[in-house]
Amino acid sequence: PIRQGEKDGREYHFVSVEEFEKLKTEGFFFETTQYDVASGETWHYGTGKEDLKDNACIVMNPDGMKKIRKLLSDEDFTVIIVYLNVTEAIEWNRLRKRGGESSADEATRRVQEDAKDFANIDEYYDYAITTDNLKPEELARKIVSIV
Repeated sequence: PIRQGEKDGREYHFVSVEEFEKLKTEGFFFETTQYDVASGETWHYGTGKEDLKDNACIVMNPDGMKKIRKLLSDEDFTVIIVYLNVTEAIEWNRLRKRGGESSADEATRRVQEDAKDFANIDEYYDYAITTDNLKPEELARKIVSIV
């Protein structure tokens, strides 16, 4: 679901589950993943093949990052993976601020799942930045200086 302040086409492209499955069947995505959230819903995410282009900056989960590292060779693209780390306390606070009826349950689920999903993540990234106290502009400058 779209969070307050997000716009379709900017942060994400929002489609129905039916449209997502159709796009998946048609081979639109480079990679997909899904999460069963505390509310009982399943959220679907994917990176479109068309997003893999020169000078692209793609935000993805660890599963997508591992697939990028494994499936794309340097002949296809120069891939630089920057891991944006956030400490558990900051992650918890950010998730709670997002609100919603099940925000505490969802925050707990997410922190627990992230601990599993991000285990051994250092095998896959080229650079890491801890984002806890960075403003978006500062983070952008750090990423640009890397790439």
